[in-house]
Amino acid sequence: MSTQHPLDILFLTNFSDSCFRAVPAIAQMADALKVRLSILHAYDPAHTTQSAAQAHVDSFFPEADSYATCRRFAIRRPLLDAVRRHLDSWPVSLIVAPASGSLRLPRLGERSLRSRLLSEYGLPVWTMGRRTQAAKLGQRVENVACWVDFRSGATSHLPFAIDYAHKVNAKLHLLRGLPDVEESAVLLGNHGAVEPRRATRELLQLCSKSPIAPEVHIASGEGRRELNGMLRKCNADVVFLHGEEPWLTRWFGLGAGLGDSAFCPAVYVKRETDLPSWNLETGHAQARWEKPNVTEQAIVATRQRWVAELGLQ
Repeated sequence: MSTQHPLDILFLTNFSDSCFRAVPAIAQMADALKVRLSILHAYDPAHTTQSAAQAHVDSFFPEADSYATCRRFAIRRPLLDAVRRHLDSWPVSLIVAPASGSLRLPRLGERSLRSRLLSEYGLPVWTMGRRTQAAKLGQRVENVACWVDFRSGATSHLPFAIDYAHKVNAKLHLLRGLPDVEESAVLLGNHGAVEPRRATRELLQLCSKSPIAPEVHIASGEGRRELNGMLRKCNADVVFLHGEEPWLTRWFGLGAGLGDSAFCPAVYVKRETDLPSWNLETGHAQARWEKPNVTEQAIVATRQRWVAELGLQ
């Protein structure tokens, strides 16, 4: 029998606008689930000292210090080596890597980095694009979406979506896009695989042992336009996607991925992962996060000061 455990979150921050924007989403996870949070910044020793970088990490997301577990680290670059050093000493079940802001900061959400995080460490990666709505980052998660692409054969992300939706008491929405039926397929009588009723049955079969009953949404088409349409239709607060991507788009930066243009955050899971589903423990952090009583201008000014002091531009 499996044992429930907290959600061990590794939050990678470079103090970009997106990192600040991601704070309410992580705080919301801590309200719904038992989490153990680690905040990590990989600094450049050519531009700052370890003590200065650590001071900035200590002042980032200060409300997290009231959580049952919150650990903060400033580790020398490169970032992937810093992540490896952390993984060697502490369990991690979710890596939070927000997209970069409008300035040319180290791009935590850049396509190549996210791909390497997924491929090298095999851990789910939470991220968001520049179009993610602020309202989706701080409110209670009520609708969890999971995009299933049968052509890729990747369903490793589905158990994570099921467990997450179940533990936060949210609705689970299974999304599937169907390719256009080619004339040759119709003539050969082989179009059953793309027939909506059959597609629905296949999705439900995947969840035959699920503790919650999902809602199924089928659309004609398989691109990001269809995904975003279904996400809006079910009012998704987060979408789970498999981490496989075409090699041609793997190295071309943010915007190439299916979920990068989504209006809600996305959790990517490696196609072939040896990890079980999270088996999360319900509960909440010791203290509820509240939005600081500061202006947006003050937040931007603080980030700009950190950028200048750390030499990240």
